[in-house]
Amino acid sequence: MEAYPAVVNQLVSRQINAEAQAALTYRTLASYFSHPSVSYPGFSRYFARQSQEEEGHAKAFADFHSLRGGWVCFGSLESPLVSGDFSFLRALEEMALPLENKVYDYLVQLQLEGDAPTQIFVEDFLLEQAKALGELNSLLTKARRLNGDPVALHLLDKEVGEMGA
Repeated sequence: MEAYPAVVNQLVSRQINAEAQAALTYRTLASYFSHPSVSYPGFSRYFARQSQEEEGHAKAFADFHSLRGGWVCFGSLESPLVSGDFSFLRALEEMALPLENKVYDYLVQLQLEGDAPTQIFVEDFLLEQAKALGELNSLLTKARRLNGDPVALHLLDKEVGEMGA
């Protein structure tokens, strides 16, 4: 087996942890929006699907890492604090968008600094991440247009819940 470059080892480990952090954050948001006092089932389903997707990415990177001879070591994950009057717009602006941008930046760095097998592996993730950022920005635009209108929020919750179903 060809030697696994140390810098690639570090970058893939960082990517695994970023994907795991995103999965935890999305799971937290899914739980928040499903709480009876909040009750936005569509937003909850959306974030639950995002969490599953990120868990899948973390697993794929961990499998790739092991295959290449790296040791998977999960760092500590931060449990996001979500309570009170936390809106879908805030969830997108303050949590989802920064997370997705970080994941994208890490993927770009892996693509630029990785060896040939890593560059090939990362390609599909980069394309998927670009699409996810486009979808997220579209949701942000819609959420910003609501101006607190509860009927519009209900309709967006329904629309978002049906996305990717």
